[in-house]
Amino acid sequence: MKIRIFLLLAVAVNSCNMEKYDGYTPIGKNMHFLLYSFSENSRKPNDSDIVTYHMKVFGSEHQVVFSSYEIFPKGMTSLVENSGNGWVALGSPLMNMAEGDSASFIFENPEFAIHEDLRKLLLREALRVDVKLIKVRSKKEYADEIVRLNELGDVDESILIKNFIRENGLQEDTSGSGIHVRSIHEGRGELPSQGDQIKIRYTGTFLGGELFDKGEMVFSWGDEMQVIRGLELALSGMRKGSQAKIIIPSYLAYGEKGSTNGVVPPGTPVVYEVEVLDLK
Repeated sequence: MKIRIFLLLAVAVNSCNMEKYDGYTPIGKNMHFLLYSFSENSRKPNDSDIVTYHMKVFGSEHQVVFSSYEIFPKGMTSLVENSGNGWVALGSPLMNMAEGDSASFIFENPEFAIHEDLRKLLLREALRVDVKLIKVRSKKEYADEIVRLNELGDVDESILIKNFIRENGLQEDTSGSGIHVRSIHEGRGELPSQGDQIKIRYTGTFLGGELFDKGEMVFSWGDEMQVIRGLELALSGMRKGSQAKIIIPSYLAYGEKGSTNGVVPPGTPVVYEVEVLDLK
């Protein structure tokens, strides 16, 4: 603990940094760090670990442009190298924190911003991101945790899915496709056909609500290996402007091997919320 408290106090000797970002200490190129709440835990993530965290991104005049607290109350989960939820590259900053810490980072380099709007902002002024590191675990620890959360091995996956459908107002699958869909908004126009270019916005969560993926993508509908099979089946009935919530059993999601990045463990059902932004 003594060493970590020193990190906070050491910035006082750097008068130049105090003038620019009061209380922050520089770490790396064009990045500054302030640890404002720390835990007794000494476990820090490495780049192969999986982390759960909260974050707030502040734009000009200190307005919040993104906050995970209300959208994802249980936090966001990702590999350290993929953290930042599509807004900023948080991998390197997170490795300066321990499990349970809260910190603030100032970014001056546009390369840290993933979101295009933030890149433009960083050309004019520094960007502040506040982070709380909730949990750190290895891929094996994480896989074991998801198994316990889903009670797999003790409860059949189909029972978990039925409970989720009942609690969230989704429709039972009557098509034989294996997926369960609740329409949020009906779109207009044609349904996708082989080779159409489709642009979607999506979030992927576990049954417990923990986020593991979020973003936008463009792909050729109907071509193999573009998206998981369950999403492809759902999108076959969605027009431009459609929004839907979809529960996908593991055999139509990431199967017995899990996702290639290790975030979705083997045999895990997932939930996606999808919006069709464009269809050509």
